[in-house]
Amino acid sequence: MFKKIKDYFTQKKAIRLYMLDTFMKVNEVVTIVNESVKKYSDNLSEVLDGNGLEQLSKLSEDIGKLVNNTDLKTEYFKQVNKNAHEEKMAEINKNK
Repeated sequence: MFKKIKDYFTQKKAIRLYMLDTFMKVNEVVTIVNESVKKYSDNLSEVLDGNGLEQLSKLSEDIGKLVNNTDLKTEYFKQVNKNAHEEKMAEINKNK
C-alpha cells in the first residue's frame, strides 16, 4: 500500500516536471514568434511611412507593365532560346 502511494507521488512529481518543461518550451516559442512579429510589424510600418508606400506602389505598377507587355515576354523567350541553342552547340562541338 505504501509503495503504491510512494509511486503515485513519484509519478505526480515527474508529471509536474514534464509539464513545467513543456510550459517553458512553449514560452520560448511564443517569445520567438512574438519577437518575429514585432520585427515584421516594425519593418512594415517603416515601409508604409512616408514615401515607402509610394515606392511600393510604383514597383507594383512597373512589375504589372512588365508582365502585361507581350513584346517583352517574346523577346525574353527568344533570348532564352538563343542562349540555350548556343550552349547546346558549344557542348556538341566540345564532344567532337
